[in-house]
Amino acid sequence: MSEKQETPAETKKETSTKPKGTTTKHEISLKGKKFGFELTADWIEIHDKEVEDARMFYAYYKTTSAVSTPRPLTFCFNGGPGASAVFLHLGHCGPWKVDLENGGYVPKGPLTLIENQSTWLEFTDLVFVDPVGTGFSRPIQDDGKESDKTKKDEKRYYATDKDIQTLCKFVAQFLRVHKRWGSPIYIAGESYGGFRVAKLTRHLQTSAGVNLAGAILVSPAIDFLGLTGSDYNVLHWVDIFPTLVSAALFHGKSKRFKQHDPQSFSSIEEEVEAFANGPLAKFLLLGDRLSEREMVETHQIFADMTGLSLEEVLQQGGRIDHDYFTRALLKHEKKVMAYHDACLTLHDPFYDRSTRQGPDPLLDAQDRAFATCMNLLITEKCNLDTHLEYRLLHMEVFQNWKADDQTHPYLQISNSADELRYGMALNPNMNVMITHGYHDFVTPYHASKRLLHLMKLTPEQKKNVSFKCYQGGHMYYVRDDSHQQAVEDAKSFYQPKNFR
Repeated sequence: MSEKQETPAETKKETSTKPKGTTTKHEISLKGKKFGFELTADWIEIHDKEVEDARMFYAYYKTTSAVSTPRPLTFCFNGGPGASAVFLHLGHCGPWKVDLENGGYVPKGPLTLIENQSTWLEFTDLVFVDPVGTGFSRPIQDDGKESDKTKKDEKRYYATDKDIQTLCKFVAQFLRVHKRWGSPIYIAGESYGGFRVAKLTRHLQTSAGVNLAGAILVSPAIDFLGLTGSDYNVLHWVDIFPTLVSAALFHGKSKRFKQHDPQSFSSIEEEVEAFANGPLAKFLLLGDRLSEREMVETHQIFADMTGLSLEEVLQQGGRIDHDYFTRALLKHEKKVMAYHDACLTLHDPFYDRSTRQGPDPLLDAQDRAFATCMNLLITEKCNLDTHLEYRLLHMEVFQNWKADDQTHPYLQISNSADELRYGMALNPNMNVMITHGYHDFVTPYHASKRLLHLMKLTPEQKKNVSFKCYQGGHMYYVRDDSHQQAVEDAKSFYQPKNFR
């Protein structure tokens, strides 16, 4: 990016004049063969009442080495809300990725981009989309002639339904601009991006006329009401328990499973889930109606599985949140685990304080690597010249996010499972894949698994759904073995005749 400082005049010009995009040709070595593609970095204009109202940035990878026709096209979104698409782009799916150490640790500099041998570009063209307010995507502001009272609110795009409407407009406009209406269309989203994808399975088909071939939800947040717990909301404690055990197993702290392979949670998954869905759920639901014997027994099994002391579990009534657990499990080693990936740890600089105040081993540590490599992509691969700042994670979007019609505190963002059910009923040929990392505290895999079994899918619909879990956390793809397996599963997903 240019190091020239942006002036007020230049800012005004950027908002009133569409930036100039680029198309460049590239080639990587994929599985020993040359693989060619075009990269277009550009903006799509979003209109409100036929007036340009925002510009959304995207990176479009179109292979020039296609072996099948028509070529599938996949739109990729991250979450937050407030995150650009950089994590799926440079961590999982794109032809280049951030050169992290296996497992996700940031290496000693200089940080570089390397060819991604597990790129999805092998079987689908890709569009990485930055929602308004993230990346280079911006709402159009006034031209300076309006009074302060009539200026547009740039936060107008930071709302649940508005976001979905805008993404629908983007997809439809992109298909027109690039003449891809005849391609099999897929959508993929990570975290809150998975929430977006579930809702888009309905709204892309009903409001934008897009016939979806498939939807991929990566570490999705489908139901927000289940992502936090209290003395009264017990689902969260059931959902997060298997993740607590997976972390204890990985770090060799589980007393009950100390003889098991730390890298193989799947071998104890059924036993752990049986306890979470049975005795633990019963205790959480019945409270002090449970017999003293059952209560003590439940707490003891909880402690043995998770590696915590019985005193800790009793003190917190079997309600162990990830903020506490990520410090408590490794407290004697003065280490803290990442919220999104229990496998990643850092020295806790404030281990003697009562609350967690140190950096997160994933978000705080990896952000600089993704930011550096995104700027390398923009300047060295795209040859894009813009004074805009690339917003990797924009906290203003997150902090100002709202439900569009929220007029009463009873109205909350709940879940997107109903939209997914609607989309699957509307289109019986649409396939769905949900993927998770076992070690993710923020969007625990068990939450999606539970919801999937509550969606009342028909036998035929169940055949169209695939649920996959991998070693690692929210971004399981930073582990080489998980990344390789995930791309093989994704490749099969794009071949319906081989779908399982």
